[in-house]
Amino acid sequence: MPDRARAIINQALLRLSENTVEDLETTTQESALMAKQMLPIVMDEATAEWEWSFATVTQELAPADGVAEAPEDMIRVLSISPPTATWRMVGRDIETNESEPSLTYIRSLVEYDEESGDPVVDAWVTPKFQIAVACRLASEIAGKVTGNMQLASQLMQEYMVLVRQARSQDSLGAEGPDDEPEDWRKIT
Repeated sequence: MPDRARAIINQALLRLSENTVEDLETTTQESALMAKQMLPIVMDEATAEWEWSFATVTQELAPADGVAEAPEDMIRVLSISPPTATWRMVGRDIETNESEPSLTYIRSLVEYDEESGDPVVDAWVTPKFQIAVACRLASEIAGKVTGNMQLASQLMQEYMVLVRQARSQDSLGAEGPDDEPEDWRKIT
């Protein structure tokens, strides 16, 4: 499986005319370190914006005294079933009047390597979504890396176009891991 975190970071660095990195754990390149730090935030924001098929999870909850702990990877609640259920979030707890509710939510696609603490993106995502996230990541760090806020703005506009294309691809039902290209840099 391709190292998606490194691929996304390298795509972002290329958009800023920066050198790519071979190893996120040992890099000292300032722009790569910034991108590595921002990737989880940018990835979760991009994931939470839409109901992506590759990030949507349905899970049965087992509340005790009407309270269930939200899943650790949850970044956005989509719904709780049955439709007659009343519920509210209190911190990371879900309070509900149902004894066996079903939660549908958007999950974070970023995990962290236990040894290095580096971000890891293990989930399969559509190629267009990956490119869109790389573009948004480049936009987020462009000001500090290049000092060019106009470039940051242009990259954010490009992200908006790419994320719409990715959403269109997702709604058509991409097949999954067999659709992954061998070289992510060749996707445009």
